[in-house]
Amino acid sequence: MTHDLLSELLAEPVSLTEVLHGRPPYLRIFVSSKMRNGVYVAERRLCARAIDKTGLFRSWIWENDANAGPYCSEAVCLRHAPTVDGLILIVGDELTEITRKEYAAAHGRGAPTFVFVDQRETQNEQVRAFIQSVRDSPAVTKSFANLAELEAAVLAAIGEMNSLSWRSQAHAAHQRRRGEAA
Repeated sequence: MTHDLLSELLAEPVSLTEVLHGRPPYLRIFVSSKMRNGVYVAERRLCARAIDKTGLFRSWIWENDANAGPYCSEAVCLRHAPTVDGLILIVGDELTEITRKEYAAAHGRGAPTFVFVDQRETQNEQVRAFIQSVRDSPAVTKSFANLAELEAAVLAAIGEMNSLSWRSQAHAAHQRRRGEAA
C-alpha cells in the first residue's frame, strides 16, 4: 500500500497556487533518518534546532510535528515529505525503506535534499550505492563524525540553499527584463 501511496503522491500535479499559497507562510525542512531503537535522537534534535535558529526555516521532525504518538505512521511522513521546501537525510549503517521513500517523495517534487553521512558507522553496500547515486545528483552530500560537524554541515547546506534560491530568482528576473527590453 505505501509504495502505491508514494507513486500516487509523486504523480499528483503540482499547482503553483498550492505551492505559493496553500503551504505555511514559512519554509519547512523535513528531517529524516532511521529511528528504530532510538538511534539518531540527538542528531535529529540538533538538526531541528539548527534549522529553527536560522529564523528562515522551520524543521519538521516526527517527534515534534507528527501528532501521532510514539508510533511511526509511514503515511503521515509520506504525505508531508513531498510538500516540504527541503529534506535532510541522516544516513548511518543502513537506509530504511521509509527513509528512502521520504527522500524519493521530497526529491521527486523538486525539494533540495541534503544527505549527511555518519562516519561513526560502517555503511552497508546498499547505503554506499545510494550515497554514490545522490552524489551524482544535485543533492548536497556531506560526512560528519560528531554533533558539532553535523550542525556546521546543516547550517552550511541551508545557507547554500538560500543563496542559490535568491540567485536563481535574480537570474530569472534578469532574463525576463532582457526579454521585455527586446
